[in-house]
Amino acid sequence: MGYVSNIIDNLANIVIQTEEEYRNLGYATKVVEKISRECIQKGIIPTYWVETKNKISMNVAKNVGFRLISKEIVLKVIEK
Repeated sequence: MGYVSNIIDNLANIVIQTEEEYRNLGYATKVVEKISRECIQKGIIPTYWVETKNKISMNVAKNVGFRLISKEIVLKVIEK
């Protein structure tokens, strides 16, 4: 399953999820490629947010041609 979760400032956030039994068969790569092409055709910049520890998803992004341009650090505030 893949979709654009939202479009903000002409940037489309691509979301992808593959059921375990269908992983490592190239489906995620094909879906992300298709969504990315459609975004570009509509003048929208596709983005792919992924946790760096998610190596499989990082590989999907790399295989499609995405490149790392920034990292985000998320902090949790714990009240005492």
